[in-house]
Amino acid sequence: MDMNERPTRYGGGNENDYENGSGYGYGDRGRQGDSSSSAKKFLKESPVTIALAAANIVVFIVLAIQGNTEDSKFMFAHGAMWPDSVIAGEYYRLFTCTFLHFGPAHLLNNMLMLVVLGHEVEIPVGHVRFLICYLLSGLSGSILSCFQMIRTGDYALACGASGAIFGIMGMMLTVIVAHKGRYERYTVRKLLVMIALSLYFGFTSGSVDNAGHIGGLVGGFVFCFLIYLIPFIIRKCYTEKLSGRSEKTLPGSENE
Repeated sequence: MDMNERPTRYGGGNENDYENGSGYGYGDRGRQGDSSSSAKKFLKESPVTIALAAANIVVFIVLAIQGNTEDSKFMFAHGAMWPDSVIAGEYYRLFTCTFLHFGPAHLLNNMLMLVVLGHEVEIPVGHVRFLICYLLSGLSGSILSCFQMIRTGDYALACGASGAIFGIMGMMLTVIVAHKGRYERYTVRKLLVMIALSLYFGFTSGSVDNAGHIGGLVGGFVFCFLIYLIPFIIRKCYTEKLSGRSEKTLPGSENE
């Protein structure tokens, strides 16, 4: 297939799919108080989320200055994922494509989701674990996307952060499970509805990389399960065991 004929596949919805974000249940958090202090608190709570969003934006600006970010040949030359290139040994594309976006609308949609969801998950999971899970989720999405294209023969130039963003949803599911079915305003049911709607919008749009979304979602859940939930359970059991021992060793009171 000639480069000019390559279809492009977004790692996220197009502007019609995600125009206002309301389909995903993202609303105002209702924070009160001074906006400056709220911004500082937000930055303190989720520095990795902000850094990841900033990295995506910087990459986009640099590429936008150099050329057309909606041109397939240009994006391919700067790291977008194409199955034949990956098979030929250009494995770096599985990673670099997660920081590239087709046009400003694609970038804006994904960064909005990243900042909102990332802030929610980074707090309980922790900065380092969140970064690890995010990067591995993006990679998982790229791998499954590449495999699916090779399997079906339906090739498309792919890039976008939404595989990693679906990974954040998978992480949130792990966090909710760790907190017995509810964390903040999220429940398992609400999150599953959000995930279902997100996948539905993807499957009803021809330009969305659904395999990348599913790969990121599963990767986020699995990796967060391994490096967050298992240690969380171990610490909880150990704490409860210590607490039980302390109660047994406390001196009893006797009447004299």
